[in-house]
Order: sequence, then C-alpha cells, then structure tokens
Amino acid sequence: MEVLPKNARIFQGILGILMITHAGYTVLHYTRFLSDVNKSLISADLESYNILGIFLSLFPFIEFFLGALLILALYIRKTLWCSILLFGLIVAFLALADAYTSLIICSIFFLSLVYLLVNSKGIQRPRFPKDTFYL
Repeated sequence: MEVLPKNARIFQGILGILMITHAGYTVLHYTRFLSDVNKSLISADLESYNILGIFLSLFPFIEFFLGALLILALYIRKTLWCSILLFGLIVAFLALADAYTSLIICSIFFLSLVYLLVNSKGIQRPRFPKDTFYL
C-alpha cells in the first residue's frame, strides 16, 4: 500500500469520486452513450476498427473501476498510469471525432491525473514493524 502526502491524497479522493460519478452517469444513459460512440466512429472514419468500438463501449466500466481504486488508494501509481493511458486514448479519439463537450471533460480528467502523477513522486510505502511480516 502506498501513501501520498495529505493534499495529494485529498485530490486523489476527489478525482476518484468524480470519475465514479462520470462513469455512473454514462452507465445510466448507456444507450445514448453507445449511439454517440457510433456517431463519433463514423465521423472520424474509424467505423471499420471494431476493436476500438468494443474498447469505447467498455470505457465507463473501466473508468468506474479505476476511480474506485483511486478512492481506496490501492495500487496508486499503476492506477494513475492506467488512467492516464485510458484518458489519453479517449482524448485523442474525441479530438479526431470533433466531440468537443466530451473532449473538455476527458481533458480535465487527463490533466488532473497527470498533475497527480507528477506530484506523487513522494509516494512512500508504509513502514510496518518486522513482526507483522511473520504472522
């Protein structure tokens, strides 16, 4: 388990809550989300790439899982890297598809995750007494 400084930990929790809220909203309106993804794939001339459509349809569920990991503070650095990769790909896709509203939201998440990763250089592992390792 990794420990962040207190202000970064608060920011991490808020970002995790926002990611879960965004994913929950997307899942509640999933049919509209899928139709928007389909329109975006067509407008970006990427409808022949089926794997991209499958990945984009799983996006809210992956986002929910990564947000939960951020809130629970499990695997912080790996979660940040996976989230940055996920939102980086989504931002690139949304820029190609000219979906500006979603692009702004995902760009804010992307920049917040990058900021958190840059400021998480001071991640320290908690130090346990030697006895707890031999239980």
